Amino acid sequence: MNIGNALAEGAFPVYAVAPSGSLPADYESAIDALIEEEGDRLDFIGLVETDEAVAGYLHDAVKDMESNGDFAIAIAGADVDQNDVSSYSNSFDSSRVQLVYPATDADGESIIGSYIGLRSRLGMNASPMRKRLSTVRDLSVSLSRDEMELLSSERVNPIKNERAGALVIDDMTTVEDSNNEESEFRQGISRLVTDYVTVVVNDNSDTYIGELHTQSSRNALRETIKSELKALLELNAITGYNIEVEPISAMEARVNVGIETVKPLRNIRAVVTAGEVE
Repeated sequence: MNIGNALAEGAFPVYAVAPSGSLPADYESAIDALIEEEGDRLDFIGLVETDEAVAGYLHDAVKDMESNGDFAIAIAGADVDQNDVSSYSNSFDSSRVQLVYPATDADGESIIGSYIGLRSRLGMNASPMRKRLSTVRDLSVSLSRDEMELLSSERVNPIKNERAGALVIDDMTTVEDSNNEESEFRQGISRLVTDYVTVVVNDNSDTYIGELHTQSSRNALRETIKSELKALLELNAITGYNIEVEPISAMEARVNVGIETVKPLRNIRAVVTAGEVE
C-alpha cells in the first residue's frame, strides 16, 4: 500500500525493502540492505513502523551516507501518546530526520509512503507546507490546534485531518534552536537544495581532476558550476549564490560555494477594506 501511495502521489522511482524474521522485525538489516543497493539514488528514506529506536538507527545510517557523499533525509512517525500529546519530547536534533504525526490513517496503515510521494513530486520546486496528501482521506487521529502547536514546538510536523485530504502543516527538520551548526536547515527544503548543490559541485569538480593546474582550468570549473547554479536560481530553488575557485597548493585547488536557500512563505495577512475603490 505504501509503495502504491508513493507512486500515486508522484514519486518515481520507489525502492522498498521489507524487514525479515519474526517479531521484532529486523528493520536494521532492511535499512542496511536498501542503502547498500540504492543509497546513491535515494533522496528520502521512510520508515513505515513508528518506532523511534529504529528511527534512530535510520538517522545514523543516513548520517553515514552523508560522510560518503550520498545525501538523504529520513522520514519517520513520531511515537506520540495520542491521549497526552503534551508528554512527547523529541530526542532528535538533526537536519537529516523529519518526524510527522499522526503517521497512520484510520485503518492503521502508515501514511509515510504518501508523504514521501508528495515530497518527491514537489522536489526543489516547493515546500510541502500546506499541501495535501491526495491518497489519505482519514487519519487515525484528529489533532486540535493546541495539539498541533505542541507538536510544532517539539519539531514534529503535524498532519491535519481534513475531508479534502490530509494536510501537511509544516516542513520542519528536527534541528533545535540551539543547533547553530545546522541553523540554516530547519526546513526540509533547505536541506534538500543544499544537498543537491553539494552533489553538483562535487560531480563537476571530479571531471577536472587530471587537468593542468592553471588559472584557465580553474576558471573553466568556476563557469561550469556557475551555469548549474544559475539554472537553480532561475527555478527559484535558491535566491543567491557566490563561487570561488582558488589554488591552495601546487596540485590542489579549493571550490568555495555559498548559496542562499529559499524560505517558504509561512503566512499571508489579507486585509479587505469596504468603501470607495480608486
